[in-house]
Amino acid sequence: MPVHLQRAVGLLALATGLCAPTAAMAGQDKPAATVDAGPSDANVFTPDFFARFAPQTAYDMLSQVPGFTIRAADDTRGLGQASENVLINGQRVTDKSGGAAAQLQRISASEVLRIEVREAASFGIAGLTGQVADVILKTNRKGSGNFSWSPAVRAHYAEPRWFAGSISYNGSTGGLDYTASLENKPSRGALGGNDYRILSPTGTLLERRDQVNWNSTDDAKLSAVLKYTGKGGIQANLTLDYDPYWQRGANDQRRIRTDGNDATWTSLNHTWGFRYDVNGDISVPLGGGRLKIIGLRHFEHAPALTEQRTDY
Repeated sequence: MPVHLQRAVGLLALATGLCAPTAAMAGQDKPAATVDAGPSDANVFTPDFFARFAPQTAYDMLSQVPGFTIRAADDTRGLGQASENVLINGQRVTDKSGGAAAQLQRISASEVLRIEVREAASFGIAGLTGQVADVILKTNRKGSGNFSWSPAVRAHYAEPRWFAGSISYNGSTGGLDYTASLENKPSRGALGGNDYRILSPTGTLLERRDQVNWNSTDDAKLSAVLKYTGKGGIQANLTLDYDPYWQRGANDQRRIRTDGNDATWTSLNHTWGFRYDVNGDISVPLGGGRLKIIGLRHFEHAPALTEQRTDY
């Protein structure tokens, strides 16, 4: 090979070798797209971000999103969806049972694909304002459950709180997501002692009281939540809640008077009842938007008994 051709080949090889690392570095500057990447205008948080918090539920993850404040549904009026700033899979939760925040407490953290935080206007949903969190769940989720138990025992007067806790199971099959849960929220309160005194306007002791006042409440709830996404953009939701509750209380007083007219006074109260809610919605594409039909049924039965007795 002539000398001038050898020099040309050598220079070409040198130039190729110098350009190759530069091209590789340029390729490294742009990360590869991932299947869980969210919209470009969203702050996206994947499960890896929350691993240090050891979350058990989707709600535990959402509560750790920096700079975001969960605004719960207002259940006092309407259907409780306009005030909430949390979506699940891009949809509002239409019910009067705590909204999206309550449902996220029943979904395992392992079922969350990502959480997106965006400005409300980007969702195109009327009534949303400020920052909105959209919790994206995995498709075809395997069935999984959560369990919690938080008993409590007080030293004096109050009854133990043995049955405080919850259990839930959720998953998906085809276009149907389902969640079933059972929880109990008990309350125990009490006070007592023998240092109660009744005085006259001049400060003279009229009566001493030795009393014990206690109150016990159990509020259980059995819930089922169904979400269906069909062909042609059809979406349907159904929530069923059955909520029995019991309340018992007593106030026992021994009244010791300075005039010798002692008495024993007892007040007993008992409430037992239940409430149920059936609510759902179905939405279909219509024109340039969607038509949503919402239904709600609420019923409550709450008999109560109060008895007072004074023995002289």
